[in-house]
Amino acid sequence: MADAKRSPSVSGATMVACLHIANELRLQVAFNCGSMAAMEKAKAIELLGGSVSSAAAAIGISYQAVDKWPDRLPERIADRVLAVLARRHLPAKLIGGEELAKKRRPTATTAGA
Repeated sequence: MADAKRSPSVSGATMVACLHIANELRLQVAFNCGSMAAMEKAKAIELLGGSVSSAAAAIGISYQAVDKWPDRLPERIADRVLAVLARRHLPAKLIGGEELAKKRRPTATTAGA
């Protein structure tokens, strides 16, 4: 019986592939940050555009919030950085981006409203 929570347009194999790619991306970023345990603030900012303001815009938070990050990012913040990188570099089909894009596109009836 199919799981009611699973999107009908994404197969189990696709989800496994997406998780595999995300884990590889996480490892690459961790190696590039010089630590497997934590991501460094400076490296996260570099990955998100090179400035505090570009990092804030990429994640969708204020400049001040990024400025207050500790030098070693907690996992929840590092995961947000990785999510932005995944949205930039993974195919939209793997992360459900096509469905979101369809919802955001104006239709003929809403475009003229």
